[in-house]
Amino acid sequence: MSDTPSPAAESELDFLKDLAKTEQTLAQLKQRYQQIQDARQQQEQIENKQQQIQQEWEKTQLSELHSQLERLQEQLDELKIILESELLSSQQSRQLFFEAIRQVFLAGLFWQIVRFGGIGVLVGWLLKAWAG
Repeated sequence: MSDTPSPAAESELDFLKDLAKTEQTLAQLKQRYQQIQDARQQQEQIENKQQQIQQEWEKTQLSELHSQLERLQEQLDELKIILESELLSSQQSRQLFFEAIRQVFLAGLFWQIVRFGGIGVLVGWLLKAWAG
């Protein structure tokens, strides 16, 4: 009847907070991964178009193709900057992933051991008292 939550409710709230934080981090990681994939795809398309224009440039040497080639080179340079500034290295991604797993599963595992281990001790005492 008191306003303070029970230890089990507090641990569940802590677990839910940790889970929400982990889900948020994972969503950010997925968003950044998609951004990198899109940039790589766009980079590949621009490089292909650049090669086509260079081939046409060699044949025709028109100034319009030259300006178009310069614009594509600028876009390609911008995409390289985006890719070079990847948010997380592969090692940092692994660390983040394992830290999230540790927070969610090990914290839950600890409380499961405490809960069921305590019940086991209590049942053991009761059986010992009953058996005499």
